[in-house]
Amino acid sequence: MFEEVLSVDAIKAVKSLAPRVGDFYLAGGTALALQLRHRKSDDLDFFSTRPFNTDVLLATIQATRVFFTSQGTIHCEVEGIRVSFLYYEVPLIAAPAVWRGIKVAHWRDIGAEKIKTISQRGAKKDFCDLYAIIKLRASIREVCSVFNPNYAAAKFAKDARRKARRRTFVLQVPDNKADLVKLAAPCGFKYRTIFNSGGMHLLGEHSKLDNTP
Repeated sequence: MFEEVLSVDAIKAVKSLAPRVGDFYLAGGTALALQLRHRKSDDLDFFSTRPFNTDVLLATIQATRVFFTSQGTIHCEVEGIRVSFLYYEVPLIAAPAVWRGIKVAHWRDIGAEKIKTISQRGAKKDFCDLYAIIKLRASIREVCSVFNPNYAAAKFAKDARRKARRRTFVLQVPDNKADLVKLAAPCGFKYRTIFNSGGMHLLGEHSKLDNTP
């Protein structure tokens, strides 16, 4: 894992949480950055395929601040780092790695989740993450082959294609502004990348794709 993408405080938070998170696994942008070293990331997003009691978990992790809780959701702070715990029933396709005592979702599973997220909100960091996967690990077709069996593709793909026709998704070139993605140097992402309906259309071709995880 490329630990240099994390801050010192994030490493401290991981050390504090490792013996407390049980079957939760780390996913999202930080888990991906640990594997690809494409950007800086500190937020820790933990997921569980089993429902959990928020009060019991809060007492266990010893959060310093709590921002929001609801059934199956906790947003809090540990060691100055924003941490989330979420109930997420979609099973992992690939076996997670174990790093510093915590499970870390495979980049293939994270890629499938990024496609789902992009169709719903399209934050810059999500496009950056998907681009990194395509650039460094797999084609968009391969990523979609994981997405399809995991996310009820037939219904979702129709939605995605409709959204893709309405707009073109753009990943802006980083220009040192605070709201842009903090890329990890050297990462090779020097130019503008556009995801258009051509890429999203693959979501509807699940019957033609190789479903190898």
